[in-house]
Amino acid sequence: MNDEILTIVETGQSLGRSVGAVRQYVRFFGLPSIKVGSRNFVKRSDLDAWRVRPDIAAMLVAGDYLNRSKKGQASPGPA
Repeated sequence: MNDEILTIVETGQSLGRSVGAVRQYVRFFGLPSIKVGSRNFVKRSDLDAWRVRPDIAAMLVAGDYLNRSKKGQASPGPA
């Protein structure tokens, strides 16, 4: 088991996702993290186990949909 500790930035680089997406994964999608003060860290072994869960693997293959509800919405016109 690899107990390497990753920052949120490193976790995002490993997943090919933004820092904001990783924070959402921690908060809403069960990505295990270790909180030290105000910072979160992710164990490599936890990341590897999380990313192969069927629901998570499907989400990652489909792409980052966290902000999809905002895409395609018409911009408000001039007042």
